[in-house]
Amino acid sequence: MYQLLKGEFDYCKDISWNDVINKIDYDCVHDEYKSLIKEKTAPTYILESLYLPGNLQKVFDRVCSEYETTKLHVYTSLGGGSPTFGRHKDPLDVLLIQVFGKVSYELDDNKQNGPVSLTLPETIDLNPGDGILIKKGIYHNPIIKEPRITLSFSWW
Repeated sequence: MYQLLKGEFDYCKDISWNDVINKIDYDCVHDEYKSLIKEKTAPTYILESLYLPGNLQKVFDRVCSEYETTKLHVYTSLGGGSPTFGRHKDPLDVLLIQVFGKVSYELDDNKQNGPVSLTLPETIDLNPGDGILIKKGIYHNPIIKEPRITLSFSWW
């Protein structure tokens, strides 16, 4: 139901904060982002435009070539405990790649006694250069431990 890809994406560490700040600026000006705000907590930005400055474009091209993905959202949290979408499932497979900071994901399939039930919830830790392929329908809850950049690729 998921595949952990430890150290498979070390080349993603070439993405800089400057690349992401430029993307935040562009996406905000063009209204192609979401922000998650919680009082007394640093925000999270979900960047959705096709604008990919600096090494973001190189990484996008390489991941798309190797995994045949077609869509990228950049999740940027500016502090530990920054808000997320919480526990959710996606309607399609997602490939999450950790670029900066550490994030944990609690995974479960929401089945109590079903035949496909995973021995979950399970917690997976991602460090820079790690990735995880989460199959559609698997619930995941990101736990933000520190400022982070996470790339979310999908097959739209």
